This record gives sequence, C-alpha cells and structure tokens, in this order.
Amino acid sequence: MIDAPDWRGGLAQWCWAYLGMLRAHPWILHVPISAPPPRRTSSAGWRPACGPRTGSGCSTRCR
Repeated sequence: MIDAPDWRGGLAQWCWAYLGMLRAHPWILHVPISAPPPRRTSSAGWRPACGPRTGSGCSTRCR
C-alpha cells in the first residue's frame, strides 16, 4: 500500500518497493520478454505507480 502525502513521495515509495522485490528475486531480470503484454490486465503490476501521480499537475492524457 502506497501512503504518501504527495505524488513524488508515493512514486518514491513504489520505486523502493519495486527495487526490494527485484533484490529479493534477482532471477526476474533474466526472464526473456519478446513482446508487449497481450492484455491491459497484464500490466496490473505497474498500476500502483500511476496512482501517486494524481495531483502532480499532469493532465490525464500525459499520465
């Protein structure tokens, strides 16, 4: 759960959590990826990083 007072803090929390996951499972960096995700739901792991950008001043289009 990302709980930060602003979008920068929220994004930083997400980045640190993601780095922790990569350090705990270094093999994931060696999984071959040859194509983009087949469905929109395949990118669900990245959605938490988008939430903290609310209030950043970016329009919906640039998010």
